[in-house]
Amino acid sequence: MTFYNVHIYREIRLTYESIEADTAHAAAAIALDMSVGAADDIDDCDGESFAALVDVAGDEEHGHSVTIDFEPERMRKVAAKLLEALEWIIRCPRMKGPAGTTAYIIADDRMAKAHAAVAEATGRPT
Repeated sequence: MTFYNVHIYREIRLTYESIEADTAHAAAAIALDMSVGAADDIDDCDGESFAALVDVAGDEEHGHSVTIDFEPERMRKVAAKLLEALEWIIRCPRMKGPAGTTAYIIADDRMAKAHAAVAEATGRPT
């Protein structure tokens, strides 16, 4: 049996009170730069867990460390690729299809990118 040190990256809510700023966006930017220790309140708020960093206990070189992305992190990482694929697809040329339908002409390389993004998002081949 192996011993592991596991670091979970989880969503929490940090509350910073009485931040003086010109706008709500400026206040958010100020809070973003503040440390966790400066928060007036820390609440785990049953937040989502995004990933785990798993180290073998005693492995000081971290040669066996592995990061495991959970569902929310996989979705966050692939969101830009999915958006790019969808934006391209909705700009594809259209032609009139049978019985009042519309057909779209999608380049093979763009369709391959879309399939790859869906496979990455779902964790299974398309």
